[in-house]
Amino acid sequence: MPMFVAAFWSVVLVLYYVERRNAITLRLFIFMLTTGVLYGCHYVYFNFDGRISVGLETLYRCCNLAVYPLYYFYLRSLTLHRVEGRVVFLSLVPALVLPLLGIRWPGVEVVAKGVFALEVVVVGLLGCRLLHGYERMIAENYADAENRSLVDIRRLLLFFVATSLASLVANFLGREQFTSSVALLALPSVLFSALIFMLGFVGVREMRSVLEVQRDLTEDVAVASAVPCASASLPAEGVKDDDCEKFEILKQQIQRVMDEEKLFLQPNLKINDLARRLGSNRNYIYRAVNVGMGISFSEFVNHRRIDYALQLMASGIDAGFSDLYMRCGFSSQSAFYRNFKAYKGCSPTDYVAGAEQQEG
Repeated sequence: MPMFVAAFWSVVLVLYYVERRNAITLRLFIFMLTTGVLYGCHYVYFNFDGRISVGLETLYRCCNLAVYPLYYFYLRSLTLHRVEGRVVFLSLVPALVLPLLGIRWPGVEVVAKGVFALEVVVVGLLGCRLLHGYERMIAENYADAENRSLVDIRRLLLFFVATSLASLVANFLGREQFTSSVALLALPSVLFSALIFMLGFVGVREMRSVLEVQRDLTEDVAVASAVPCASASLPAEGVKDDDCEKFEILKQQIQRVMDEEKLFLQPNLKINDLARRLGSNRNYIYRAVNVGMGISFSEFVNHRRIDYALQLMASGIDAGFSDLYMRCGFSSQSAFYRNFKAYKGCSPTDYVAGAEQQEG
């Protein structure tokens, strides 16, 4: 069953790639194709009572050692990191060399299992680090991060690692233990089929969001105002006094636009929108907010939205919160509640109840 699920997503991704050529689709396709071949070898092994040719057994071991590095490189593309060909080659060396050595020396199989276990742990840790960095980057550039979050990808990665560790234990026990029992084989088959389907489904679903982020981050925002700020690459301690004064001016301009024009009420506000409004550059706005103010762009905007919501609540408007979140610039009620609780430490309902008790 996992073989057919992987084959299905391979076809879908090929069609998607033909329509929209991008590295993310290509790397997810390579991962799915490799996974399909891996489980195809599994299929032959279990349907022929463990009898499999040396060639297919070698192919199985190659795919088994390649699948995790390939998924890691997909995650690097998904989180907008560069993937170097030399690193790809070096990461795939164990998958290319160890199975071939295993033909001549069967004892190498133990080494291959150890390498696989190491790959599972390393990819799990590095993958989580990549996704965490991506979430931080989204918060630094977008006021509304929930529609651009890769939290489902992170959950699937952790589940992927957990199921693979369980598979590793079974692999150390030996595949021959499962050839005599359909029941023992059915559970991992269904489990991995569901996992592969979700990896493909969530991957395709999140691709559009990631490509939009990629376009936003590579967009050239023209510097239309003479606010010659320091380079965004400079550390805070390396900025000259004159540059600090210019950043202070930019921070004041940001505060003024937010307070006077209430730019924070614009739904799906991006740091590029603020840069355009001020005739500045996205990197300068980033330094002024994320570095100069010590908070992310998302926090900066959403704190103002919550403060505005508090003003409306104090005036008695929308006591039932029916459309309060829209008036404050939030894209959803759940985003409003989550940010309100993060900022004030309680839900809007509890906040109003507490205020009424104090007045009473």
